[in-house]
Amino acid sequence: YKPNDTIVCKAKATAYAGQAIDGANVKYRVVRNTQLPYWFWWYRPHYPAPAEVEITNGTGKTNDTGGVVIKFKALPDERYTEKDNATLNYSVYIDVTDISGETHSTQQSINVGYQSLLLSVNVGDKLNKAEVKKLTVSATNLNYTPEKTTGTLRIFSLKKPEHIFRSRLWQQPDKH
Repeated sequence: YKPNDTIVCKAKATAYAGQAIDGANVKYRVVRNTQLPYWFWWYRPHYPAPAEVEITNGTGKTNDTGGVVIKFKALPDERYTEKDNATLNYSVYIDVTDISGETHSTQQSINVGYQSLLLSVNVGDKLNKAEVKKLTVSATNLNYTPEKTTGTLRIFSLKKPEHIFRSRLWQQPDKH
């Protein structure tokens, strides 16, 4: 999902015995949390922490198979732009109450963002030439569901300087 998309969240109400609960009252609530990347705070430490915002709430009834469908718009956090690389986490809280008054609650989280893939490479502490062909690269969407993708992985050796020079903070050390 991308910001401003319509998200469809499906749930199924079942009793402890496993049968579907038909015609039960459903109360739902959708809350947005904004998660910023760890590097965001290094160059913008003056921003306040993102607050939790309720997007929508409502009531409904389950259908004959015990299912309920909740649709809501993934409203972005206007304080942050696409270049801030924020991830929007929508938590959907659902309470189902059957005709006997028994209530079951559940929660589902849906991550939405401007980036579509999370790439991870399984690399140890040191990398040998022989191990390069054994690298594992995995791609998932923001909800950690594996995604098929193709690409090119390039590895470069860094050139280290011959001498490292640091400027002194004072003239001469007073103790050795």
